[in-house]
Amino acid sequence: KGPPPVDWTYGYSPEDVACLERGRAALEIGRHDESLAEFAAILERKPGDNASVLFSGIAKARQGDLDGAINLWKMFLDFDKLRIQRELNVLIALCETGDRPEPLAAAQSVEQAIADQEAGRGV
Repeated sequence: KGPPPVDWTYGYSPEDVACLERGRAALEIGRHDESLAEFAAILERKPGDNASVLFSGIAKARQGDLDGAINLWKMFLDFDKLRIQRELNVLIALCETGDRPEPLAAAQSVEQAIADQEAGRGV
């Protein structure tokens, strides 16, 4: 039995699904401010939303704001997405012990964890 499928939009309204899709698309093409605005719209309606804090953290890290990313990632809690949870916990611990990764490397490691989780690898 493999891990459960990744469903980022469970319980989302159609409006929130559209925001998440637009935010992820903007993130993929490097439009970080646009992606942050889309995720912020979801967070206004669903404070602490896991997908929004996760992807907002990636955008912040890609902008060079590792502290902002870490603050967002500290809000992520999802034991159905253990590969992602583990990666975020490692990054948070590294930052708290002073062994800070470069922001881009942190973003890339989280993106790899997401890809692994979505593919059912490394869980």
